[in-house]
Amino acid sequence: MDKQSFFKKTLRLLFIVLCAVLLARFLEIAYLQFQVFRVSDDEIRTRAHVGSLYRLADHYRSVGGFGMAATYYETALRVDARNMPYQLKYAQTLAADGRGARALERAEAVRDAAEDPGVRAEASKLVAGLRKKNVRFVEVKEPAGIAADVKIAIVPIGGTKKEFLEALVPRLESIMKCTFVIGDRVLELGKPDRDRGAMFLGIATQHVAGKLSMEKNVKVLAAGGIEGADLKTQEGKERFVRVGLEDREVFPELARSDFDSQLVRARAADQYDVDRLLDELIRFEGLPEETGVVGYVGVVDRDIYSGGYDHLFASSSGPFAVFSTARFGLTGGPAERERTFGRAFKQAVTSAFFALQIPRCSSFYCIRAYPNSVADFDAKKDSVCLDCRRRLYQSIAARTSAR
Repeated sequence: MDKQSFFKKTLRLLFIVLCAVLLARFLEIAYLQFQVFRVSDDEIRTRAHVGSLYRLADHYRSVGGFGMAATYYETALRVDARNMPYQLKYAQTLAADGRGARALERAEAVRDAAEDPGVRAEASKLVAGLRKKNVRFVEVKEPAGIAADVKIAIVPIGGTKKEFLEALVPRLESIMKCTFVIGDRVLELGKPDRDRGAMFLGIATQHVAGKLSMEKNVKVLAAGGIEGADLKTQEGKERFVRVGLEDREVFPELARSDFDSQLVRARAADQYDVDRLLDELIRFEGLPEETGVVGYVGVVDRDIYSGGYDHLFASSSGPFAVFSTARFGLTGGPAERERTFGRAFKQAVTSAFFALQIPRCSSFYCIRAYPNSVADFDAKKDSVCLDCRRRLYQSIAARTSAR
């Protein structure tokens, strides 16, 4: 083979390899984009695809697509706000995209909060560079007072106390700068969508029946006046278990009281489908009909969930939002109640923003930062970041001028 022929074959091979690499990269990006399609308005789906969002953001940043990269970073950080390395990348991307003021706010927050020395150092470097370019925060002009013609209605659901909602209103109005009204009618919960009590009774019935002999099972049924068909009902199962636990040859003396306490806890843990509650809130005939109501927030005192998720703190659909106080511990002493009232207040602010159809914030230092646990509520500040205040005041001003 002569040198010229060898050179041509080598070039052809390199070209094929290059095309294969580019095609593989193209297919990877296409697959990632397919995975995250329309996740921006669905926090549950976003949580499932955070890694894909970050990979897409890193890709667009590497090729100079800073605007697209910032969008993907922000979407992911809305449900992963405590991720300091990616908060830093987002700030750097905002700076590269010419959004210096927002980059400065984010970089200073990362510098002050990050535990990793390397992340802190990079954030400090970014802050210094932006300050050197004379970048300053854009002032947000606060409304002169509370907008009386822009209202958000709070609707009690289930056993939520009106007194509790009345205590929330002044603090909500001071931070949201719009009026809150409380509905007079209560939206009923209906039956639990996840009946934990029924699940527990089924397990307890199987346990007691398995421990007792065939003869003793027959005696329990007779003693409790229970027929076979009764064991398909919760009442029949409960009666069977209570009678069966009286057998001291098989069960200890405290078995009955243990069963009672566990059944109470199980029934207290019944859950309600938040998607159903949102649908019922939208159709609820008892919604306040005052002029100027632009959004509705339902407050429920029972645990909520959606789809395959064990529980949620809140959810929303258009100008309707629902949040639960079930996991906030509102039944403790005075000091505990004040601390846990703060959790409810932070969630109420977040839900009110959703009722105004303002997207989730990606800032970890904002009251609207995404919480993965009750501890995250306690860690959040009780103030709104500059970007959210800007969006809030613009939303209120637009609604006021439209009237």
